[in-house]
Amino acid sequence: MLLTLLLPSKYSRDTTILYWLLWGFIATLYWQPTMIITNIFIGLIFCYSFYYNRTISFFSMIKKRWYLIFMLLFFLWSITSVLLSTNQHSGWSTLQLRIPLLLFTCSVGLLQIPRELFDKLLYWFSLFTVVAAILCITAALRQTMQSGNSAYLYNDALTSFTGKQSIYISTLVNLSVFSIIYLLSSTSLPGKPLLYFFLLVLFVFSFLLAGRNAMIVLYSFILLYAFLYLLKNKKYLELFTLLIGMIIGIVVLFKLFPKTFNRFKELTYTNYNYSNTSDEAHYAGTLTADQWNGANFRLAVWRCGWEMAKSNFLTGVGLGDRKDILFAIYEKKNFTMAIKTKKNLHNQYLDILSSLGVIGLIFFMLGFIIGPLVYAVKRKNLLALAVILTFAFALITDNFLDRSFSTIVFSFFIPFILVINNQD
Repeated sequence: MLLTLLLPSKYSRDTTILYWLLWGFIATLYWQPTMIITNIFIGLIFCYSFYYNRTISFFSMIKKRWYLIFMLLFFLWSITSVLLSTNQHSGWSTLQLRIPLLLFTCSVGLLQIPRELFDKLLYWFSLFTVVAAILCITAALRQTMQSGNSAYLYNDALTSFTGKQSIYISTLVNLSVFSIIYLLSSTSLPGKPLLYFFLLVLFVFSFLLAGRNAMIVLYSFILLYAFLYLLKNKKYLELFTLLIGMIIGIVVLFKLFPKTFNRFKELTYTNYNYSNTSDEAHYAGTLTADQWNGANFRLAVWRCGWEMAKSNFLTGVGLGDRKDILFAIYEKKNFTMAIKTKKNLHNQYLDILSSLGVIGLIFFMLGFIIGPLVYAVKRKNLLALAVILTFAFALITDNFLDRSFSTIVFSFFIPFILVINNQD
């Protein structure tokens, strides 16, 4: 009965077809074997959107959603950078991964979706995320019982069932949690009690994923939301109880799941030596100061990235040449670990600055971060704010645009989350 109510009804054939195309994309997103089908849905959405948007005024829409111009400029500047690169083969390979940036900008970016259908798609997205979480936890528990090694319950080992890295799944978990909070507070869709179960599953899953960035963003946003709500309604006792409860809860969870605590403990070991040849620390092992870890490694590569960025601040070293130049800097500094493990900069902003220069970074920020944030603020779209800021913080510690899956996720959700408001 619930699933029936989440299906499109009372809408035109054109809108119903669009709904099912978006549904198909979301349904196949999590599973590695279905990525080919996901790409087919991307192509279908791109082609069908031109037919669906045939009645809208293109220039009027661009005027209102002006950030789309900078999305396009970023992609065009990337093409220019490849053409000016010495290693064009590497450049075109990188650009191929980023094609979803162009496809979703020109399709989803121009859509106007009825709010009810948008809410239903969010519900399905949350449901698929919960299903993925349950399957991952179940598979990890089976491996743990067979091997006696609880490391299968954490981080990348936990998400191996999907074939995706935990950092990207953590981001999607955050988006799902924010979507559920939105659905609970501002929608008349059926099945609200089930959403509380979804939240419970996703919070447990998020903690086991042990993604520092995602956890900090998730808990900070929820705490801020609850704090402002209780303060606004003058519920001071409830506010104090919430704060004490969260502190106790965090302490208990870290005691029960020490491997998650290890992920945060890395932040206390920030010293590094480029010539250090020790292996990178693992959350399941013993953490020591002489190891490479997620914190000191990033500080080390960011310094290399800044050195690369300064060599051509305006236009960058070129999208095709960035890897060659970066690894030359690694060689110069005798950064053996980074060379051996083929590390990238683990900071999308720094990567864009160094490869595409200030020009590319400005286009990117205005198109994918600042522009959408301004648009969301003007329309008081709190869900869009939470989603965009989740990505904005995630890009600080990872190169989202260097992997196919994360590029697809980023390219889709930034424009998609902004079609929720029908004040256009």
